[in-house]
Amino acid sequence: MSRPSLRSLAAELSTYWLELGSILASRRLQASLHPELGSKLTPSKLRALDLLAEHGGLRIGELADRVGVDDTTATRMVDRIEELGLARRGPVEGDRRAIVVELTEDGHELVAGVLSQRHQFFVDVLATL
Repeated sequence: MSRPSLRSLAAELSTYWLELGSILASRRLQASLHPELGSKLTPSKLRALDLLAEHGGLRIGELADRVGVDDTTATRMVDRIEELGLARRGPVEGDRRAIVVELTEDGHELVAGVLSQRHQFFVDVLATL
């Protein structure tokens, strides 16, 4: 793609940035991209799963900070993700008081599938532009 074409595309994307952000965060889009998840995984829970995959596990406080919620909300979020069998809590070596949240094998598989679907979605969106 030529530089003028890239600049034109960048300008167009910039114009629609806020709209695109609200669309990508919508539950309706999440449900259409991940129909098997239905209402079980909100955009925040999917973000938490992405972060756990990216970092190999996080303490609840770190997860809360990165998702942008308070510790209590993050704890409830992890409770629900655990109930789905996608994550588990475990001890932190060398710190008896700390707990780390890590993805289970099912969690890793789900995140990989979601990333693949998102990638294809963006390919389709950019092809349309």
